[in-house]
Amino acid sequence: MLSCSGCTRRFASQSALSQHCLAKWHGTICIPCRRGFGSQMALDSHLRHSSSHPDWTPATFLPALSPNLVNEDAGLVCKRCNLAFPDITSLNDHLTNTIYHHWCFICSRDFQSSTAFAQHNVSLAHKDRDMKCPFCEELFKSPSGVAFHIESGCHGVNRRQVTAAIHSLRIIPTISVSHRIEGASIQTEPVDTTITTLIATEDSFDVLTSSYVCLICAHHFTSLRALNRHLNSPAHDDKEFKCPKAKCGREFKLISGFVQHIESGACGASKMKGVEQYYEDLTAAFTRALTM
Repeated sequence: MLSCSGCTRRFASQSALSQHCLAKWHGTICIPCRRGFGSQMALDSHLRHSSSHPDWTPATFLPALSPNLVNEDAGLVCKRCNLAFPDITSLNDHLTNTIYHHWCFICSRDFQSSTAFAQHNVSLAHKDRDMKCPFCEELFKSPSGVAFHIESGCHGVNRRQVTAAIHSLRIIPTISVSHRIEGASIQTEPVDTTITTLIATEDSFDVLTSSYVCLICAHHFTSLRALNRHLNSPAHDDKEFKCPKAKCGREFKLISGFVQHIESGACGASKMKGVEQYYEDLTAAFTRALTM
């Protein structure tokens, strides 16, 4: 059975899938061949290997990736505006200059508003994976991605070990909440960095709500697996870090959450390059603390 990536329907043959995709504008479509495909991978394979497209390159076929753009009779048509164009240059000019489009030429996506397009451009969508984990070879787009990876168990390091290592650095301005550090005064008692695995059983099932209930916070879950995932997540951890900007003061359970907050620029605490340099220095310091 073949599946349509645009909905949940399944089809017994390629021709049936093609007819559906063309009629509903679901999935991905090769306009010159009048064929629909269940996924972008299937369309790419067709374009690379079909004798109908001997001169195909990703750049030449870019407009066909959007259901708003149609290649009809060797001309290019913008369905959204119901306008035809003689060549790709004319279409690109239209996508760039009309107020009805907020087109990303890198991703071949149209956005509903200039605000959405601006948010897309400042996101990680176009950023290379150039930030390396200090413990392995994996690469990430952002400092928070590296932090989350390490907290998730990279090389046997758990999130509490990462938190304890960060607290030991005496970072100025202070980013630790007061129950750990007050100013530059650090509590001297040893910190427990072990994580106990909690396992819920069928006894957690509540017949009245037909759900599994967390005995700690009373949240309901549709499956026992989801409840156990919740129990062993940071959901019940203390908040350990805070934004150093006085007017913000948001608190976070994990250093990855704190770094993601700074990355977002939500409170104007730092610009992206500043975050990366800050995190590189922080990573070097807490890596040494973890390996001592």
